[in-house]
Amino acid sequence: MGERRHVWIFAAAVLSAFALVASCTGYVPSDVADAGPQVDAGAPDGGEPPDSGVNDAGGNDAGSVDSGVVDAGGADAGGISDAGGGDAGTGDAGADAGSCNPVTQLGCVPADKCSLTDAGGSTCEPDGGITLGQTCGAVGIDDCAAGNQCSLVDSNFGSFCRQICLVDSDCTQPFVNSGVTLEVNNVGRCVIATGAMWGTCTYACNPVTATASGLNGCSGNLACQYSTTGSAPEETDCGGFGATPEGGFCANSSFCQTGLSCFGTVGHCRQVCRNGTNADCSVVGETCHAPPFVVGPMFGLCCPSTGC
Repeated sequence: MGERRHVWIFAAAVLSAFALVASCTGYVPSDVADAGPQVDAGAPDGGEPPDSGVNDAGGNDAGSVDSGVVDAGGADAGGISDAGGGDAGTGDAGADAGSCNPVTQLGCVPADKCSLTDAGGSTCEPDGGITLGQTCGAVGIDDCAAGNQCSLVDSNFGSFCRQICLVDSDCTQPFVNSGVTLEVNNVGRCVIATGAMWGTCTYACNPVTATASGLNGCSGNLACQYSTTGSAPEETDCGGFGATPEGGFCANSSFCQTGLSCFGTVGHCRQVCRNGTNADCSVVGETCHAPPFVVGPMFGLCCPSTGC
């Protein structure tokens, strides 16, 4: 018993010595003084390594979100409706929107053509055989020959093939005369809708009923309309017509009877004449008046002495 007491006294002395050392140096042997509950210093155990905090590159799959290419054919271009093109996305020939040139016809496989889409772009689709100026779309598709677009006039008058263009020089239709006179500037003009990349040409025709004799150059029963507010000082184009007679009020030429065009600040349906040719005016008392603000005009308007 005495020996054991001596051992305890010795152990107490040793502990006192270590305590003295610790108070001077700050060192506490890990195997002598338990600092309390063991705290993991953060070293990874033998299992999974600690998460580095970097998001898994595949957590949000880099391909799960479309790269930003939007299929322009999500809304089908509608066959012959509006621009008359096919699906602007993958396209029947597998070409994406804008991958072909509808003027040069480059970018499509043989037997296909490059057509316009309603969105204003281009797409490849099967070629057709209907030529410029002729009625098209009878089977609900753009069946015009390459370089032309089946363009809708309206639901009453159907569609006809117009030439695709980027500038006026792309419109290669020969000029159209009115009788024996030479109207060399009566040609097609390129019209591009706002926001569209490409456009279509107006189809030049003979607006003078006195010389057209029912043959105004337009397909089907379309009327030849004359305008001085288009892309050129004077412009003719084929379009629909209405029931408003000569001298009646109109908002545009499609309100007027065939052979008449809408003119004036208020808007009246007037017969078109060759400039200075009164004989082209069929209404008694009317003479051919040159259109205002047009230098050296090809055509005029048949109006009473009180003016147009």
